[in-house]
Amino acid sequence: MKTIEERKSILDKDIFRLVNHGWRVAHRSDTKCLLVKRRKPNGCILTVLLLLFIVPGIIYLLVDRGRSSLKMEVTEDGDIKYFPSGLSQFEQRELTWY
Repeated sequence: MKTIEERKSILDKDIFRLVNHGWRVAHRSDTKCLLVKRRKPNGCILTVLLLLFIVPGIIYLLVDRGRSSLKMEVTEDGDIKYFPSGLSQFEQRELTWY
């Protein structure tokens, strides 16, 4: 069982790692953190819509300005749990190896 200070240190290290990869801290407490990242529009869909139908392509650009969010929590054992939303399977796996 880790103390609050040890858990805070573990969280700080992981936040620093993710901020260096484009995430932004939205809210933080001693053992929990909420990070957000802007999503980019899908390039293939955008290209097809712009080539075939200019107006829907522009609407797609305006509408698909979503955000991905990631809630992190350090458990009492010192393990970090991730609760992502708006991330693809690849992006979820990427969280653990960068």
